[in-house]
Amino acid sequence: MVKGKFVRIVVLFITVYVAWVGTSAYLAHATNFAWATRDQKISRIQEIEEIAGLIVGGSNAVYSLSAERMSTLTSEPWFNASIINEGFTFENNLLFLDDIVNSIDATKVKTVILSSIRLVKSKKAVGMIFRRGYGFDGGKLPPVWLPYDSIFGFINSEHNRIFPSFISRNGDLLHDEAEVCTTAGRPGNLQWATNDQIVSFIDSWLPAIHSRFPNAEVVITIPSRYLSNEPDPLKEEAYVNRLETHITTWIANHKEAANLSVSVTPEPNYFVDSILCNNSNHFNAFGRQLRTNALYAAMVNK
Repeated sequence: MVKGKFVRIVVLFITVYVAWVGTSAYLAHATNFAWATRDQKISRIQEIEEIAGLIVGGSNAVYSLSAERMSTLTSEPWFNASIINEGFTFENNLLFLDDIVNSIDATKVKTVILSSIRLVKSKKAVGMIFRRGYGFDGGKLPPVWLPYDSIFGFINSEHNRIFPSFISRNGDLLHDEAEVCTTAGRPGNLQWATNDQIVSFIDSWLPAIHSRFPNAEVVITIPSRYLSNEPDPLKEEAYVNRLETHITTWIANHKEAANLSVSVTPEPNYFVDSILCNNSNHFNAFGRQLRTNALYAAMVNK
């Protein structure tokens, strides 16, 4: 009797779960809720005939820089080709860049902005692995095969979670109207990268970008403020010097990159509470426009 009741409970649980997954998958597909960031961005970039500039990198570029704003400032078409790095391997980033290259004429890209949180290290490592085709775009890993940003994500969303993750024509994450922030979820202060980490960063990203966009100059941006860290101009200047030294060394050691132009542009600091996100190294929508404006001005003045 007890055994039969237990079996019925298990069967009921499985039935409900399958129905939940099926309904969630249908709604996700019908509303684009489950369409991973990578898929949306590839679809969007294919709508643009020619790209003059790309924004590449991790979560800082996803949430804090705007290709639409760069398009307005430069009067040329820009696209935000960044994806959230948390949970990604570098090989997955290369696959995504290859998807971008296969969707456009990469030889016509004139500028690539590289902004990545990989420039610093955290006390907490993120160990999730990205698997293409499972709807995971780096934000979180859904249970089993449940679609990303589905009913499960909606029910468990905090008030500051962006839902759904729609991507604009220029590849920007659409959250301007919501004026919300996405928390980073990393305890502890983030520190300036060591020389070994800088070398690893340069050895990974520069050849990846230069080989795919051979006519593009590279602008490496450094996020200005990390979580609870107060800005430190002296440490920032020392970090920029170390980064530029290693870049010069890398170019000198690679003849195929002799004509590559790489500049380092630290982002300005802001102290307005309405712009900074609480407990996050990202800015809200209003701050994103300010940061993009300031970055463009710094690029022009460089």
